[in-house]
Amino acid sequence: MPNPFCKYIKYLPPLLYLVFLMFFGIPEVFYDVDIVFVYEYHILFGSIYLLAFLEDFFNINEKAGILIRLITLIILIVLLITAILYKSIFSFIFSIILLVAFSFELYFQNKKNKKSKQQD
Repeated sequence: MPNPFCKYIKYLPPLLYLVFLMFFGIPEVFYDVDIVFVYEYHILFGSIYLLAFLEDFFNINEKAGILIRLITLIILIVLLITAILYKSIFSFIFSIILLVAFSFELYFQNKKNKKSKQQD
């Protein structure tokens, strides 16, 4: 029988990081990077963890899941625009890859929902 603790272990690192940020602030490692990128990446990964948290612990409906995925896509578009303005190649490539991945995920989610509605 699987250990129930293993299901919740994936939420431990973001909580520890959040506590670290609350007590110590932004680490000095990020001072070389524009602070806008640090905040945008925190918002991006926070929304992704929020989606995972809601899907694991609560039975959210399809519209709420799609809404959170759309919010994540909007954050990725803002990150892409910021990467273009600050001429950051890594952030530009990373945001394009994530934008394509999340767009495909949203497309397949909608396709699956339409298929299940047609069968009903």
